[in-house]
Amino acid sequence: MLQKYYRQWALRSLVLGILVPILTTLPAYGSEKIILIYGGLNFSIPVKSLERFVQNGTVDHSLKFYFRFLNAQQKANLQEFLRTRYAVKTFALHQLGQTYAGEQLLTTLGKGIQIPGGRNGHYAIRGSMIQASATPEGLSVINVIRHFPTDIQLNITYLLASTKHIFSLVQDTQHFMKSLPQTEVINSTKTISILPSLDLEKTDVFKISKKVFSLHDYKRNRQLKIAFYFPKTEQNKFPVIVISNGLGAHLDRFSKLAEHLASHGFAVIIADHPNSNDERQNAFYAGLYSEPFDATEFVDRPLDVTFILDQFEKLNSTQFDHKLNLQEVGILGYSFGGATAFALAGAKINFQQLEKDCKSPNGFYNISILYQCRALELPQKSYDLKDQRIKAIFAFFPFSRSLYGQSEMNQIKIPVFWQATDADVITPLLTEQVPPFTWLQSRDKYLAIAEKLPHTRIILNATSKLINQQITEEQIIQTTHHYLSTLSLAFFKTYIAHNNLYYSHLQPPYILSISQEPFRLHLTQKVQFSVNKK
Repeated sequence: MLQKYYRQWALRSLVLGILVPILTTLPAYGSEKIILIYGGLNFSIPVKSLERFVQNGTVDHSLKFYFRFLNAQQKANLQEFLRTRYAVKTFALHQLGQTYAGEQLLTTLGKGIQIPGGRNGHYAIRGSMIQASATPEGLSVINVIRHFPTDIQLNITYLLASTKHIFSLVQDTQHFMKSLPQTEVINSTKTISILPSLDLEKTDVFKISKKVFSLHDYKRNRQLKIAFYFPKTEQNKFPVIVISNGLGAHLDRFSKLAEHLASHGFAVIIADHPNSNDERQNAFYAGLYSEPFDATEFVDRPLDVTFILDQFEKLNSTQFDHKLNLQEVGILGYSFGGATAFALAGAKINFQQLEKDCKSPNGFYNISILYQCRALELPQKSYDLKDQRIKAIFAFFPFSRSLYGQSEMNQIKIPVFWQATDADVITPLLTEQVPPFTWLQSRDKYLAIAEKLPHTRIILNATSKLINQQITEEQIIQTTHHYLSTLSLAFFKTYIAHNNLYYSHLQPPYILSISQEPFRLHLTQKVQFSVNKK
């Protein structure tokens, strides 16, 4: 099997290695003009005019008609947008463009950016991006335009409708966020003392040990790498927490969080899911796979957790003197790991909902739908992956709406702490976070929303260039650790360790007290907002 993938990688590398030099040295027969189609009207902009504008800000006679509607700041923003260079490797771009998610995104974009005659510009966009990335100028909007194989035709009606939808979603999100603090403060009837911070830097109760080892599931022929953190203390029982990573994550992605939780008396297991981890991602970018993860991961990931807990029950008697409490286990799931956690709590894949939502998925409104739709590659049967040992979930930017739908999210009745952000473009707040939270039947459920935090740092780097956002990666890392370590410890101490002292940390006044600007943190247990479910 490995030889097969190596041959595919070698062939793709050879083909791309031959094509790139040829493509970049061929005479330029690219786009000369951008044609704007709006109803029965037809306008055009010379590409050369845009190039001059990008280079030195010149607005010639061809651009004056359009630019008269822009003020000085808008012109500067447009110039920056057109010339901003993105560091993307050519082969990685080629690989991404071939995936299901890449195909769907390009097809959606191609409805607005077309080739003459109104045909979808999917292949032209992909080709021009790859060719532009292979040039010394690199990947930028103006360089993609320059390498477009034909004149570009813009369907203005479609693009305006898409833009309007996105702006409407942004405005609804802002309205929703403004409703949270005032509502929660007014409705809070309890006077809660402000307790000491539980963040990563300020607490270290126990020293910890770490072990990394492998487990082999012979039934599924699956090798699982495990990182295990446990406190050095004489306490009789250790509550157990499992951490399920997101797509493409390294085993050490949440090492600091695991150390923090272990220092407070928890035994922490980080699971490395083989066909959706960093090794698989690297192999994908090397050309060994056509997708960054297998669709079977929707089933295998929950089975990984169950298998690991089964193995630890055996180790509990031989190595841990029965000190691990494996009958009441908490799970923290990030992104894909959140979907994994929901499956372990009883949610089954909802193929009927997926068929409906995936007929024409629009990744520009919700990127995670493009991952969820891949579950349709599985045989359509009932997958019961519930593990009775899982007693509480901390879901960190999860996705679930189409994968499980309302009927399956209704099956989750254990305590859930759901951490989200209003700046998430992968799992957007009002489309992918809030609705599934309202569907939970858990008596104890919490929704914490941070302002301005991205789903990943990669998204931060991309959006910062687009909107000139002055937020540093260091700020993101520090604030994310602060919120995640504080909230997860309070939640698991309350619902897995059954220490009622920490319940006060799960109330709005305390949440407001640990907020850090500009990433203000909000908490609600009941959403009082009409969410657009389209």
